[in-house]
Amino acid sequence: MAETELNITEISGRCGYESVIHFSRQFKKMTGVAPSEYRKKYRIN
Repeated sequence: MAETELNITEISGRCGYESVIHFSRQFKKMTGVAPSEYRKKYRIN
């Protein structure tokens, strides 16, 4: 998430999720933050 330019939809699909909403919910459950928040916080430029 922090090391790629792929958008959240592309990442969720590559992880095997058919729904970006389901991916986002699972991601937040595991990390404590939404994917977009995680990307903003840990972005590597």
